[in-house]
Amino acid sequence: MKILLYDNGEIKLYPQGYKIDGVLQPLGELQTGVLHLDYIPAEKPITELNEYATSEWMVEDTGSMAGKIYKQVWTVHEFSQEEIELREAQADWTHPEWAKRIVAPIELILDDMGIKMHGWFQLNNFPVEKVDDTTVHLYCNVILPQHQAIVDALGEIVTVEDRPQILSV
Repeated sequence: MKILLYDNGEIKLYPQGYKIDGVLQPLGELQTGVLHLDYIPAEKPITELNEYATSEWMVEDTGSMAGKIYKQVWTVHEFSQEEIELREAQADWTHPEWAKRIVAPIELILDDMGIKMHGWFQLNNFPVEKVDDTTVHLYCNVILPQHQAIVDALGEIVTVEDRPQILSV
């Protein structure tokens, strides 16, 4: 069991007890404004790739002068198939701060329009990522109206993808 003290709006953990001026204080003689809680933390369970764990605090009344004990309880949940697919899509999205990704063949850099597109991304410090020997990913938040014509002209060789929704777990 561990002791958690809530003092003047600040939560502090005192595993060796509560001290005032270096003197260990009996827990029954705490100063005004200090709340004493006994709690039992639980170790987070190891989960598989298709699982996640959540915790909650359960309150157990001891029925004695000690009062209540707070126990941490973990629950293991399985991801749904939709959540698994979403996690896989997120793992492939290496720059989650960007809403769009243009997937293009690396040979596009040799093309006149590709040189302009790559230059625009470098000029604006947008991430350009070489995926393998044949593909690059260009990340951005929006495609400006004046650049939409370039994307449309390259429509057969580039793909514009929207970032998958953010999974909160």
